[in-house]
Amino acid sequence: MRGTRGKVAGDIDEAGARDMACRVLAIREHSCEELIGKLRKRGVPDELASKTVSALSSEGLVDDLRFAGSFVRSRISRTQGPLKIRAELMKRGIGADLIEQALSDHEEQWSDLALQ
Repeated sequence: MRGTRGKVAGDIDEAGARDMACRVLAIREHSCEELIGKLRKRGVPDELASKTVSALSSEGLVDDLRFAGSFVRSRISRTQGPLKIRAELMKRGIGADLIEQALSDHEEQWSDLALQ
C-alpha cells in the first residue's frame, strides 16, 4: 500500500513522520488529535503518529490551547457563537477545559456578536 510521496506504509520512520507532520502544520495550526489523524491517513502507524505528535507538542510546535485560541478568533470573525465553536472544537479533540479557557478570553465579544 502506497502512502504519500511514494512511501510504502510501514516504511515510514520517525524522521519521515516528523517531516509529514511539519508539512501539515506549515499550512495551518492543528489540534494534536487532528494531526495524529492526518498522519494515520498518510500511512504512519498509530504508535509512531502519537509519538511524533507528542514530541512536536513538547517542542511547542503543536499546541491544543494555541489551536483553540486561533480557532475561536477565526470563528468569531465569521460571526459564529460560543455553542457552535465549542461543538466544533470538541470534534477536533480539544478538551473541555481548554475550550473554556479559549472561549473565556473572548467573553466580552459574545454580546457584540449577538447584537450583530
